[in-house]
Amino acid sequence: MTLDGQKVLEYEDPQPLARGHLGLQFNEGKVAFRNIRLKPLSTKQIFNGQDLSGWKTYPEMASKFTVTEEAWINVKDGRGQLETEGEFGDFVLQLDCYVNGDDLNSGVFFRCIPGEQMNGYECQIHNGYQNGDRTQPKDCGTGGIFRRQNARRVVSEDREWFSMTLVADGPHMAAWVNGYPVCDWTDTRPPHENPRNGLRLKPGTIMLQGHDPTTDLSFRNLRIAEISPRQSP
Repeated sequence: MTLDGQKVLEYEDPQPLARGHLGLQFNEGKVAFRNIRLKPLSTKQIFNGQDLSGWKTYPEMASKFTVTEEAWINVKDGRGQLETEGEFGDFVLQLDCYVNGDDLNSGVFFRCIPGEQMNGYECQIHNGYQNGDRTQPKDCGTGGIFRRQNARRVVSEDREWFSMTLVADGPHMAAWVNGYPVCDWTDTRPPHENPRNGLRLKPGTIMLQGHDPTTDLSFRNLRIAEISPRQSP
């Protein structure tokens, strides 16, 4: 533990809990907290920056996924998808995205049924908003769970890199864009193999979407940390 940049405590629990809640405490008087942030540990890269090893491409679909000289994944045109070979259930996913156009549409799909067309939950990418009001996203808004919960605020901009953190923890899903919490949703539907029809907890693939012929997006720094199972009381 550090305080004002100085280490004040170092302790290793001999019997650590795998998971738990964080609590903020005060005894009396007034107290305020701000800039509360968590950093996932032990993330692993799911894109090597050189080629699309570890990903399944769909040449028969219209989207064109390439690796750029800058070590980014770029997608142009659509409709199409790029799918991980690995499958993930509960996880923290982080990535950077660049939208090279105005109000372009894309998404990060997760817990997908492998091989099917974008059949999973979708964390939306769309930086447009209405009436000059960032709390009125167009088409769900970046970081929203498409068709489930709109982003509470559009904080990212077209033609600027932005970061996205997506957490899937059982039925609970949440997303942050540039560190801002834009979505927090729990799927209360009855369990179903197909996430379009109900709660899917089963691990599935992650997909990047090419939405339509206007698509032009880049992704970099894709990394994931799987969440350990909850311990029984």
